[in-house]
Amino acid sequence: MNKDHLSSVSISRETALSLLNEREKKDIPLNYLLEDSFKLNPEIDQRDRSFITELVYGTIRWQGKIDWVISKFSHFKLEKIDPVVLNILRMGIYQCFFLDRVPQSAAVNEAVKLANIKGLKRTGNFVNGVLRNIIRDWEKIAYPSMQKDKAYAISINYSHPLWLVKKFLKLFGEKETIKLCEVNNKLPQMALRTNTLKISRHALMNKLKEAGCSTSTSIYSPEGIILEKPALLRKLELYTRGFFEIQNETSQLVSRLLEPEEGEFILDACAAPGNKTTHIAQLTNNKSRIIAVEINPKKIRNLKGNIKRLGINGVKVIMGDVTLKLKFLSEGELFDRILLDAPCSGLGTLRRCPDIKWKKQDKDLKRLSELQYKMLQNLAGYLKIGGVLLYSICTITQEEGPLVIQKFLKSRKDFKLISFSKSFAAYASSFTNSSGFFCSLPHKHNLDGFFAAKLVRSL
Repeated sequence: MNKDHLSSVSISRETALSLLNEREKKDIPLNYLLEDSFKLNPEIDQRDRSFITELVYGTIRWQGKIDWVISKFSHFKLEKIDPVVLNILRMGIYQCFFLDRVPQSAAVNEAVKLANIKGLKRTGNFVNGVLRNIIRDWEKIAYPSMQKDKAYAISINYSHPLWLVKKFLKLFGEKETIKLCEVNNKLPQMALRTNTLKISRHALMNKLKEAGCSTSTSIYSPEGIILEKPALLRKLELYTRGFFEIQNETSQLVSRLLEPEEGEFILDACAAPGNKTTHIAQLTNNKSRIIAVEINPKKIRNLKGNIKRLGINGVKVIMGDVTLKLKFLSEGELFDRILLDAPCSGLGTLRRCPDIKWKKQDKDLKRLSELQYKMLQNLAGYLKIGGVLLYSICTITQEEGPLVIQKFLKSRKDFKLISFSKSFAAYASSFTNSSGFFCSLPHKHNLDGFFAAKLVRSL
């Protein structure tokens, strides 16, 4: 690593540290923080952007294990260490032991420099001492034993919060939990959805190849394309012209589970950023009438922008709260189909959103399940008899999935659970569990963890 590169990386480390500090103060998705940072600092080149992204995501992904290591080598308890200093240590350890291409001496030196830059000169010796002691004794560290405390050992070794590991163990058992935690710490595939209103999947793959992207077809989604390596897709003309949408494969399957048809009146109840809204329009050849409701005013612009970019017609965007009366409907007006992709813990997306596991707590599941149930109850009254309501969430917890649906079905005898088999043909048995719910799991399907239930109003 030459001096020019090391100097450049120093800027990258400072940016990464700022992002790590900022994400603890703001409840903003990690990818949005990075996007905003890069927009504000266009002078950061692609090499440095990649390094920043790796540092931020990797440090957060392994934060639990890293913090445990720090606690064994620091004279101060973690809660007593200045948050900025703690993030400097975390980032230094990640570079030393999780990144092959960064010399340990460079990682330590840059960590000390960061402490000085942040006006923490008195802590420079502390940072230097802790990191060098860890490097010296790394091979001697005795991690928690599975024989003594299975849940705690998995929590530390695989960097997941203890409460979540305990929940996974109850759901999946020891072997499955370890596999799930292992997969959660790996980078997911990057996927996109072909906009078949403008181009075929085959033709798009050829154009992506011409643009320097190596691709393959997705396994389950007929419109899906997998990128072999990450790429700046939003800078491609193919993106700006609306030939594709960046969307993970499981999310693409949700719109297909709804099975929308031409001429139908459809509600997407929690629409932003519009992935599923635009997919529904695509599946109905732009010949359905869709209401896209979003409660967050900041997300409305992005939602409308995606609709316009993809050439979608027949969608009306409304800012509103679907737990309340839908005042935008005419008297007696009902939907043929409703998609409720509900707000959830997001615990099925830990591969691409590692910060979620440190921000969410067990108590959040009860609060979210109550909100999900309230949404279901309200929306149920706006569905035609014979109409379909699809409930989906990007998590795998019982509280937000099966238990919400079971509670809803007990209270609404006019609704019944129906099969997904028509939507998936040969793949149906792989995703449908014994209760008739759709469930994808990262360690089984190499997809984000999703839950879905398809309901029909029968009376």
